[in-house]
Amino acid sequence: MTRSIIRRVDKDHIQQISRQNPDVTVWNGVEHRQSSRLVTLPPELLLEIVSVFPKVPAFVDLVVGRLEVEDVYKDRPDALRALSQTCRTLRRFFLPLYWECLNVCTNRFGGATHLHLATSLEAKSIGLCNRPDLADFVRVANIVLTKSTLETLLPEFGRCLAKLRNLHTLQLIHTCLTLPSFTGRYLPTLGFPSLRTVILPAHAHDFLRQCPGVRTVVCTDGDANKLVLALRRGEGKVEVLKGFFVDVEHMADLARYAPNLRHIEIAEDMSQRYIKPGQDMAKVRDDVIKILRKFRNLSKVDIVRLTYPPRLHWTNPKRLPDMVESVRDVLRTSPSNDKKALRVIMRCAYEPDEGSRFAYHRSRQTGLEEVAI
Repeated sequence: MTRSIIRRVDKDHIQQISRQNPDVTVWNGVEHRQSSRLVTLPPELLLEIVSVFPKVPAFVDLVVGRLEVEDVYKDRPDALRALSQTCRTLRRFFLPLYWECLNVCTNRFGGATHLHLATSLEAKSIGLCNRPDLADFVRVANIVLTKSTLETLLPEFGRCLAKLRNLHTLQLIHTCLTLPSFTGRYLPTLGFPSLRTVILPAHAHDFLRQCPGVRTVVCTDGDANKLVLALRRGEGKVEVLKGFFVDVEHMADLARYAPNLRHIEIAEDMSQRYIKPGQDMAKVRDDVIKILRKFRNLSKVDIVRLTYPPRLHWTNPKRLPDMVESVRDVLRTSPSNDKKALRVIMRCAYEPDEGSRFAYHRSRQTGLEEVAI
């Protein structure tokens, strides 16, 4: 148990204590000397302790019928916040960990979730703009954007993102479908140059337009053709694309907007992803393969096979071998010096697919097969 030696001190003595012994905390004029063994543990053990609380992962899904992620992701911020307020020594260690992930995707207090998330995001955005010392800790942002107060929320959130100098990953877990009508008017065009990974639905494409140095882009929902057009404003540094199941015309655009591409996902079910009415599937497949050959740095391809429960859909298993052989030949002849890799990823959808619309949020990975090059 923690033992505290408590005595009354004056204001001058408080400053002297703080300078001489950082393990002493002074609260309301009372000196608390920390003798807990927790402060003597090495950083590796402290990190191991907090690792039992899971972080919000990439491609996280919302709870069905709610605008928030699962409750298990509430524990880590609460634990880090409590530890950072224990004493001066623990605060120096745990406060950066608490602000490392800017999570606005859970409702800790109940009530109207959409209003709570909007209020929380606006408050944190304003707070980080006023506290650059805390803003420098932020590395990852996991955000749910609801339709509440977008007129006042987007300007503050945009200014906050622009000031997060060390932010490298932005995940927009959910955004309202009406977001494009607001981002054009209220999202400031300040640019987010520090971002390297962006995970977002297609209708949040205005955020991608402001990320010139992005390296990895993942489309989690919607028509990825919109994100291809958003890449035109980038610097051509994109290296990884996932969820970009677009038509042939936009595949050709990718060769111009992302010439340094190293890793791409393509769909096995060509008839639903790339082919328009009246087009021949074999010809379209050949066109896609020709476009893949234009990527001089291409070294890794994932062929995603989206399947459905039997009551919803049936996928022809004979299509896959032809696609695998064609992509394998592309990688064999690629001039890239990186290690080549070809994978077949099986994902099972929760609901029927809608044309070219693919959603990580509405499917789960059920299998993975490495294919020899």
